[in-house]
Amino acid sequence: MTKATNTELPKTLFPFIWSVIKEYKCAVMFYTLLAFVAGFWGPFNSMLIKQIINLLPNAAKDISVLVFPASLIVMNFIVFDNFTWRGITYIKYRYLPFVLNKADNILLNLIRYGLLIGIA
Repeated sequence: MTKATNTELPKTLFPFIWSVIKEYKCAVMFYTLLAFVAGFWGPFNSMLIKQIINLLPNAAKDISVLVFPASLIVMNFIVFDNFTWRGITYIKYRYLPFVLNKADNILLNLIRYGLLIGIA
């Protein structure tokens, strides 16, 4: 059994969170990037639908003007489903147990050894 080297918690929440996730910086950055990308797909899809509605009067003469926006909507759904949400879910299930275990260990070590040191 090893003793905790530092028995004090950081004064604010962000330094504590950073001390827990700093080993997984790459996964956290990729997770955040995917979350931002997933957030931008919804408005992008709405703009594409608006573009298709605006092009409908021209589509009576030539249907090919709808091909590009319609293909972007299909690609939007494919990318949105497969790359962003599945990637986020994979990262969450892959790293969350390790991060939670480390946070629990830090807090339990603080309780075990910090309180014992304070009592003795």
